[in-house]
Amino acid sequence: MRLKNLKFILLLLFLACTQNSGEGVHLEFKYEPGTSYNYEMTDVVVDKFGEQKSDTIDISIFQAQNISIEALQKNKNNVYDLVINFEVTNDSAVYSENFPETKKRRSEMVNHKNQYKIKMSSMGKIYDVQGEDKKSTMFYEEAYKSNAPVFPDKKIQPGYKWNKNVYIEYGDDAPFCVTTKFKFIGYETVNEEKCAVISFRSRVKRENNLTDSEYNKNGYQKWLWSIETISKGKIYFATKHGYLIRKERLMQINSNSEIIDKDGKEKQSFRVKSDKETIQLMGVQKKEIDSQK
Repeated sequence: MRLKNLKFILLLLFLACTQNSGEGVHLEFKYEPGTSYNYEMTDVVVDKFGEQKSDTIDISIFQAQNISIEALQKNKNNVYDLVINFEVTNDSAVYSENFPETKKRRSEMVNHKNQYKIKMSSMGKIYDVQGEDKKSTMFYEEAYKSNAPVFPDKKIQPGYKWNKNVYIEYGDDAPFCVTTKFKFIGYETVNEEKCAVISFRSRVKRENNLTDSEYNKNGYQKWLWSIETISKGKIYFATKHGYLIRKERLMQINSNSEIIDKDGKEKQSFRVKSDKETIQLMGVQKKEIDSQK
């Protein structure tokens, strides 16, 4: 009799666990208008480049930034107006011993600021990005838009996979499609918040003939250029409060050039860039409302 009771209890526990795991979670942003979500970003970049049959030179860049995401309002279609501010708080560089002095031309970046105005749905779909100029807008779309999650409009369980396509414009050329693959890995507790852990990965390769382009300022007779970008990482998203807690991203960029210079000399150059970025929530701040307005 005891054995039968034990089997019955185990069966009930199994059914309960199965029911709970089948419920899933509906992930969405739950920004509160008038609230600022403040983050700290650390960035380590190792940039190696050179020419065929020559020594490789490299530079390592260490940078920290403060990021604030301020939710201005949310319309009836669940689209947020967001203002995102970046400010560099620390910036340093280490050069390899063989790095030419004439090429050490980095500008000091501390206190450098960028601001972006974003229209984004509660599911994470970005409808519009406005930087301070065209260059900064393109930078945001390349660096952040492609790996920002757009959540499925339904409950999902660990193991669920989905893709997102982002089209990025490069001058007068047709928009370039970047496909990012997402996977809901499971749950972790970060900063006392239950988080859905989501992995992401994208790979993009472009090839261009830059011989007759505006970039050919050295008069090359031929310039074939290719670039491959691989980006992967994890997102830790608070399931209850609906905002990002932590993000880890590693981006690898490989570019190559085949050149015939103005004197007819052939040469090949390469560049390998590794960018490890971590974004961590530091606090949530409700903005004070001016009663005189």
